Amino acid sequence: MKNALKSVRIPSVFVSAMLVFTVAACTDTTSGSADPRVSVPGDPSASSARNGGEERSAVASIEPCALLSVDDLTDYESMKNGRPYQGSGSRSCAWKKEITPDSLDSLGISLDVRDTQTVRSLKDMGNGVRTGTVNGRASAIARNPDTGDCTLAMKLGESSRFDVGITGPTDPKESCRVAQEVAYIVEPRLPDVPS
Repeated sequence: MKNALKSVRIPSVFVSAMLVFTVAACTDTTSGSADPRVSVPGDPSASSARNGGEERSAVASIEPCALLSVDDLTDYESMKNGRPYQGSGSRSCAWKKEITPDSLDSLGISLDVRDTQTVRSLKDMGNGVRTGTVNGRASAIARNPDTGDCTLAMKLGESSRFDVGITGPTDPKESCRVAQEVAYIVEPRLPDVPS
């Protein structure tokens, strides 16, 4: 019997290895993440994705027709209430001046929310693009020298903008002045958009 017990000896190296393995397997600390979609604190892509979602949400909440009323436009006489329409790459609302027997002057004002265009992407219509600010908000303005139409774009977020478009004044040089006046009325009513 003594000989049988002697033959079952376990080498001490094997016992030490099993002890280390058992202790390591029983610790209650974990690292890493089992879900690859979980963001790591300080991960710039997670922050960018969150801000992009907040920007889209804030911009989507803008209703162009709610930002201006005929009461705001009394200086331009006989303006009709704004009507919503879907523009080229925009959600828009337009106001038109009624032509009367006393005045054949026409004037159109449009407010356009551009979800995926920036102030920097405002097109030069042949008279250059000037940059500036409206109440501290980055802006750009461009006038078409042939038609007199003017567009003033204001920054909403990193990838969105809000346009004030003017068409049809008798004096084409007046269109950008009107665009600026309307922009100063509307800008305080725009939401702060995360960028």
